[in-house]
Amino acid sequence: GAVTKPEPFLLYLPLTSPHTPLAVSAKFAPKARRDLYAAVMRELDALLGAVLDALDRTGVLQQLILNRESIQET
Repeated sequence: GAVTKPEPFLLYLPLTSPHTPLAVSAKFAPKARRDLYAAVMRELDALLGAVLDALDRTGVLQQLILNRESIQET
């Protein structure tokens, strides 16, 4: 079939990590509680990597505009 140009879309991916309470899936669970924050970062990295891989497989990664914002309460 004919290759069609992908339609523009917005992917809004609000992540509550690394804000408290900290939690990770069993796959990323640290051996020591003190390593929990690092485990959260590893899991977030894996999640974002999976999203970018999916966008790459569908051919839209080349048109991606990534906007990373952090909202901090004062």
